[in-house]
Amino acid sequence: MLYTEIVNIERAGSFEKEVWTLTDEEKIAKLPKLKEAGNEFFKQKRFAEAADKYAEAIGMLEQLAMK
Repeated sequence: MLYTEIVNIERAGSFEKEVWTLTDEEKIAKLPKLKEAGNEFFKQKRFAEAADKYAEAIGMLEQLAMK
């Protein structure tokens, strides 16, 4: 028998897309938001979270630069 497990159900538009599914325009639009989030975490001395946001932004920039 084949069993399927539903892990999570989310409403359309209520979840964040995976980076690899974003268009170039969506990536470019997301960059300032990642920077702002990283800056906010940094101000709160939450350095690991800030580094994660900055790394995500850098990864997107690298993907855009390789095209």
